[in-house]
Amino acid sequence: MDVTRTIKYQGNTARVGALAHMFEQQGVRVGWTPPREQRGLGADVNEVIVNLVSTGSVVAITAAGKRFRERFPHHKVDVEGEEHDDGPAARPQ
Repeated sequence: MDVTRTIKYQGNTARVGALAHMFEQQGVRVGWTPPREQRGLGADVNEVIVNLVSTGSVVAITAAGKRFRERFPHHKVDVEGEEHDDGPAARPQ
């Protein structure tokens, strides 16, 4: 059964396309509007917030979000309805 979830991405402009691609590789349909691209010195450090709408299985959506977080740990991805704890208590000692 397919579900629709909103994904909130926070990070640099260059990685939002990679996020959408990772969801598509899992068979999830993604709708989003690319942020306005800025060129020149410092363009890669500009942080954007982009909302994406994904439709697919809960398993595929969760897997894609996890894969992106593992590959790009300095970018924030929140998937609607998904609970995850990134705090120190969640890490094994």
